[in-house]
Amino acid sequence: QILFGLKQVESLTKNLNDKLSIAAADCKYSSSSALVYTQDWQDKVLLTRLSPTRVFYKPYQYNKSDISKKGPTPKYGKALRLRDAENEIPDATESFLHTTSTGKKWQVTIDRFDRLSMKGKAELRLYEKPISIFRITVRDDSGQLIYQAPLWLAGSGKSIQRIPLQHIFHAYHLRFNIEHWFRFCKQQLLFDDFQTCDL
Repeated sequence: QILFGLKQVESLTKNLNDKLSIAAADCKYSSSSALVYTQDWQDKVLLTRLSPTRVFYKPYQYNKSDISKKGPTPKYGKALRLRDAENEIPDATESFLHTTSTGKKWQVTIDRFDRLSMKGKAELRLYEKPISIFRITVRDDSGQLIYQAPLWLAGSGKSIQRIPLQHIFHAYHLRFNIEHWFRFCKQQLLFDDFQTCDL
């Protein structure tokens, strides 16, 4: 089901004349298979929400003592646990003001962490497929956190690091507009119960 949705994205964006597209998705698209599938995308990226319980791994730092050790070389380095990552130093960061539709001023800070790997099925060789993840925190004009927990996003695709951080926030912020449609089409149009013989 997830890969089917990603193939639909590929079909929709193939006629955009190589313009960069951002597919903003929910947590279901943060699976290892989805992130691996989209990693080779050239003119589009997948931006998906992460559960705060996820764990990623930094590249393994080789030591001289590793040469004399028997067995395979370690594939993963230090763990980065999203729930305990408030003191982690990002590879890039940016802060900017955002005005909401109601006129409120938000101070948005977005951090990017690069070259992180996941653990998963051995045949996927996830240690060879690092991704970037983003941490977004939002404060009001008095400096108080609007949301107590930061928003974590994963980005997959060869162009993910050249997208300005401010655009990452705006792209995912726009995604929430479709939630109103989902609620309307399920509650009023009964799309969750609708059945048809045609796909």
